[in-house]
Amino acid sequence: MEFKEKTCDVVLSPTMDAYVKNSSSLHPEGNFDEITNIKYKIMKMLTSDGDILRTLHNTELEKYVPTLYDPKYMNDPKLDKQHNGDVYIDTNVFNFLRIPDIASDVKTYIGFEVDDVEIPDFNTSRMTRNITFRTVSYKEESKTKYGIRRQDLLALLIRNKFNWTNKFGLSVHTICNEGKLLESGYYYRDIILNMTATNDTYDSINNSGVV
Repeated sequence: MEFKEKTCDVVLSPTMDAYVKNSSSLHPEGNFDEITNIKYKIMKMLTSDGDILRTLHNTELEKYVPTLYDPKYMNDPKLDKQHNGDVYIDTNVFNFLRIPDIASDVKTYIGFEVDDVEIPDFNTSRMTRNITFRTVSYKEESKTKYGIRRQDLLALLIRNKFNWTNKFGLSVHTICNEGKLLESGYYYRDIILNMTATNDTYDSINNSGVV
C-alpha cells in the first residue's frame, strides 16, 4: 500500500489562525502565545545582525545580503539592522536546538529554544522562563582572526545583544554559559538566559471553566 505524501500546510480554524498569526508578529495586538512571539522576535534579531551573519561565515548566502560588508552599514548600528538575513533561517539559524551530524553541509550555526520551566513561589500568574542559545562550529571552521573560537564569538555576540536587556518586556540575564565537544568534531556552547514572565493570560481567560 502506498502512502500519500503529507502536505506541509496546516489548516486551522479562523480563531486559531488569527491567534497563531498574531503570535508571529513583532508587535502583536490582543491575544497571542508568548513563547511563539519571543521566538519570532529572536529570529528577526539574529538574522538582522551583521556581526552575527558575518561570523556564521556562509559564503554561499552572503551574496544574497549585499549590505553585509558595506562599510556604511558596518559603522552604523542603526543601519546594520537593515540586513535582510531571512535566507539564513533553517540553514544557519534555527528556532529549535539541534545537534549536527558529520554529514551536515553547514558547519556553523545557531539554534535557540524558549521554555517555561517552573512557577516561582507558587504564584500561578508568573512563570520562570529560560531562553537557550546553542552556537555550533565544526573544528575545521572554528578558528577566527580574533583568537576566539567561532562558537565562542557567536556566544559573545548573542550575550552582548540580549543579556541584561528588556527586549522581551522583562529583564533577562545569563544563568549558564557552558562549552561542550561532540565526538563528531563539533564544538558548541549553550547559553541560558533567565526571566520571570506572565503565565499565558490568554489561556486563563479563554479556557477558564471549559470542560
